[in-house]
Amino acid sequence: VLFRSVGGVAIVGATTSMAVAAQSALPGDVLYPLKRAMENAQTGVRVDDAAKGSSLLANARGRLAEIDELTRSSDGQDLLAIEQTLEALAEQATEASDLLLADYAETGSEASIEQLQDFTAQSLAALEQLSAVLPPAAQQALVEAGELLAQIAQTTLSLCPTCSGEQIDKIPSFLVQAASDVVGKVLNPKSSDTPSAVASAPTKPKGSSTQASGGTKTDQPATATPQSPSILEPPADGSG
Repeated sequence: VLFRSVGGVAIVGATTSMAVAAQSALPGDVLYPLKRAMENAQTGVRVDDAAKGSSLLANARGRLAEIDELTRSSDGQDLLAIEQTLEALAEQATEASDLLLADYAETGSEASIEQLQDFTAQSLAALEQLSAVLPPAAQQALVEAGELLAQIAQTTLSLCPTCSGEQIDKIPSFLVQAASDVVGKVLNPKSSDTPSAVASAPTKPKGSSTQASGGTKTDQPATATPQSPSILEPPADGSG
């Protein structure tokens, strides 16, 4: 029994040491999975929706801080880690939103709505700053996270227009640019989007001259020599 007790203390001591070190771990670090596991455990012990939602918002803020650290890394930007952390941010924000909105529906507590409003406004401002330093390869994940946050903000405003949480005063420019790009592609599709093989496939007019085996030209109708239809050209009679 003494051995087991001493062993348990040693394990707890080692775990505590690693836990402290894991607090500053970034995606890709050896201790980062431990950091996330501890966050999940802390959220799991919360007893109601409001408490769990608040814990998840705190974790999502941690993802924002990690993305900021990753963009300023002296080793260069880890694009995969940045994209995965943006996805984790969106997932945690979604789960937190579901819990806090459910708490508001059940209890009428405006504090749950105001937490979401503060979080979305501050997070969108942070993403706006990050959009200036993130490479193009990570912009799609950034836009998806931003669109989700903007949707949550709109939902809270429609449910509780009198709640006093922080509001979004304007749409972030990176979301405006993304929407503009989508509209531009719809209005001005690239010429490469249409198959060039169909347009450029040569057609042979009926009755054209062909070279006979004897070396003299003979005029033959195009139907004289049946050929299998090309997959690029419709049949001559227009049938399917």
